[in-house]
Amino acid sequence: MPQQRKSTTSRPADWDPVLRALLFWSFVGVALLLFAACLLLPEWRQTEQYAARLEARQRRVDELRRRVVAQERTLEALRSDPLIIARLAERELRYRRPDEEEVFLPASTANIVQEGMRVPEFAPAAVGYLPPWLAARLPRGSWIRVFYDSPDREVCLTMAGVLFVTAFWIYPPQRRPQAGRRTRHKPRRA
Repeated sequence: MPQQRKSTTSRPADWDPVLRALLFWSFVGVALLLFAACLLLPEWRQTEQYAARLEARQRRVDELRRRVVAQERTLEALRSDPLIIARLAERELRYRRPDEEEVFLPASTANIVQEGMRVPEFAPAAVGYLPPWLAARLPRGSWIRVFYDSPDREVCLTMAGVLFVTAFWIYPPQRRPQAGRRTRHKPRRA
């Protein structure tokens, strides 16, 4: 009766193919994720920049349309409203009626009045490169630039390629014998 060798590890022998497959697919998965990040994030960034530019131009177009409508109203009022014409003559041409008195305000008071009449401008919303649910779970900072800036991106792509090749080199796929095919090993006789 042949003696059986004792296993030096505590895991069963049938775990070896499972562990090999798990490690192989882990290497391949990490390589594919790194490769996908290096390919997709620059495109996503460019799309976000285009969207931000488009939104800024659309706001500018809307602002110009509002100004055109306001100028059309002013033009129509100048054509038809004598009260507006009188106010414009007083303001622009400094026309005064004989019974009116002109009052000058000190420069500091004039600035306060002008600042109080200024309409606040709203800054456009910042365009993010990641969805909020993902951005909340990632560390703050410019780590995402690693995937689209020139020297770092090439390093990441090289790492992805090396991981992929390493997965096939360390854990090459094993062929399973098919039914009806001869195997190299002869079956043991009892």
